[in-house]
Amino acid sequence: MASSRHYDQEIRFDGRNEDDDQDEVEIYSVSGRRSRRGADRRGMQASRFGATDEDIELQLQPNQNSVKRVKSTHELGPSAYQTAMEQRNPSGSQERAEELDEAMERLLELVGFGKLQWLMLIVCGWGMVYGSVQLGFIGYLLPDIARDLCLTDESTGWLRGSVFIGVIFVSIIWGCAADLGSRRKTLSVCLIISGVSTAMAACFARSHTALLVFLIIASLGTGGVISIPFAYLTEFVPRRIAHKTVCALLTFTVIGAMLTPIVTAAFASSLTDGDFARSPFANWRIFCLVTSLLPVVSAVLLPTILPDSPYLLAETRKWTETIQVLTQAYSYNRGNSHLEMFKDRANGLYLLKRHTRDRQSFAPSTKLQNCARKLYLGCKNITSLMDKNAFILATSAFAFAFGYCSWTLWLSDFITAEGISSNASVSANSILSDETLGGTLQTHFFNNTTFQNVSFSSILLRGVSYTDCSFVGGSSFERVVSEATSFNRCMFVSTVFTDTDFQPWQFVSSEFVNASFRGTGKGCAVDVPFAPVTAYWQIMFGHSGGLLGLLLSVFITRLIDTRLLFMYGTLVTAVTIVFGFFPLTGWTAAVRQFVLQFGGFASCSAIIVQVLLSFPTHKRVTCLGLVLSVVTTGGLLGFMAVVVLPQVADIIVTASLLLVGVLCSCCFQRHSLV
Repeated sequence: MASSRHYDQEIRFDGRNEDDDQDEVEIYSVSGRRSRRGADRRGMQASRFGATDEDIELQLQPNQNSVKRVKSTHELGPSAYQTAMEQRNPSGSQERAEELDEAMERLLELVGFGKLQWLMLIVCGWGMVYGSVQLGFIGYLLPDIARDLCLTDESTGWLRGSVFIGVIFVSIIWGCAADLGSRRKTLSVCLIISGVSTAMAACFARSHTALLVFLIIASLGTGGVISIPFAYLTEFVPRRIAHKTVCALLTFTVIGAMLTPIVTAAFASSLTDGDFARSPFANWRIFCLVTSLLPVVSAVLLPTILPDSPYLLAETRKWTETIQVLTQAYSYNRGNSHLEMFKDRANGLYLLKRHTRDRQSFAPSTKLQNCARKLYLGCKNITSLMDKNAFILATSAFAFAFGYCSWTLWLSDFITAEGISSNASVSANSILSDETLGGTLQTHFFNNTTFQNVSFSSILLRGVSYTDCSFVGGSSFERVVSEATSFNRCMFVSTVFTDTDFQPWQFVSSEFVNASFRGTGKGCAVDVPFAPVTAYWQIMFGHSGGLLGLLLSVFITRLIDTRLLFMYGTLVTAVTIVFGFFPLTGWTAAVRQFVLQFGGFASCSAIIVQVLLSFPTHKRVTCLGLVLSVVTTGGLLGFMAVVVLPQVADIIVTASLLLVGVLCSCCFQRHSLV
């Protein structure tokens, strides 16, 4: 093997071994595309994998002259070096990338999908479940949070939006870090940031500002938690099952969305009679502590028992580590059966010669230079996405999210509001006298009702509305806790208020005659009602449509490519939105959400696979971060449009943008998974 080592030293111009020079340069990326010349190279497989010393010498000798010619251009500087390399072999870098991709694909076929991939799926899936829960739990536990922190109705809106801030602005940065550094380490950092911030919010947030800061910090890590696992896990499986792997990860997202309304309802507060302490409303803190365990456990397991991406190691020319990772994966899945034969094949990666990009005459030698170089490469990675392919993907993702995500969010809010109103009892034009009401009075509307000598004692008023009512004859309110309760155009004659949490803004156009207030304003009055359990089950049913969509897309991709899958899923979503002209109830809205999730998750899986196959290794997660940021932005803007615009305009605008996404998908690169 002396000749091969001598060849390696000359091609590098600096006399060092390849594995020792891990940070000097980047190599041309390992693309996700399958080479068109694969059939012509199958006959050469034996010479590349497990070749003898004589075979290696025969392969390397014809290239010695070209190597010396390249060596002579080194004195000309980086730009002259690149020009000389392009003149010598313009397509050589792409050919070498395709060769390396073919070699990795054959090795991953031998590794297969086994114990290691299942373990990675579970560890990464925990993070996906957390990301889904973290983006949605605020809306379900907002009444408890508002009561516990004494929030106003205006400040609660910032809490719901804070969980998306980091996803919008930082996802692409985590993508660059994962592409230029380590998928595993970057994902671990994101998980730790999100998990620790959520736990600190549960333990130390005693004000609106503190909770808002902790939620924003947690959202900074959520962007990486959601995007990195797709590239990390798919780089351990053969190309033919890449879409199945993406669907398996998205399944954890659907499970998190389904469990969030049911689990949060179990953590909702329940008051004992007349208890004004904050502790009954602190169950949301227990929920945050429990959910924070998911990312923390995943962050501990990732660097401990899971390897780094072999594609990324190969791109950074860490060939020894690449072979070790592949051998470890093979041994984990198949044991020691034919392990030596697999090592012999994996060692053939040493024979694949790489073409360098942006070569510098001297490698960085200090930490400051290394940091500056990585910052430069990160900025270059982002700017390099400004091409036609990335623009088409981003446009399609934005148009799709504007319609799909906006209506999914709106339907969840509609089901909640519909559940509250449909579960309400109405008392109109009646008289109540000489009664004592206690315990809990929930979702009840009193219209033009007279209360004569009625005592509200040690009672929780939750979602109660009094309109044009009169309280006379010594009526009283004693030890009252209220949520989403209001008095509109009411009259209070000789009414006594003792130890209540009523606030002035709860009395709208009301009149007081000889009324007395003793110890009012205790506790916190909020206008955020709890939804009934039926509404939570309806939302859970609506999200379950994503499971069916993912399952069906796995089978459909055997017949069509990802481009057509995205088109069909988006069309299903557009047609479902058009049906919004028909009246909605709780269960009809849940069915509509079911169909939206069915088409939406099929399209999500298609566009994720499209990104993974369309971009090389050193841009893959960066583009995933860009798509995630665009999807989140489009979903929030679409939700604002649905809330503000009239219903007819909502349907026309969102359906039209979905059709724009379908038209843009016609320009997707075609990738076959078979």
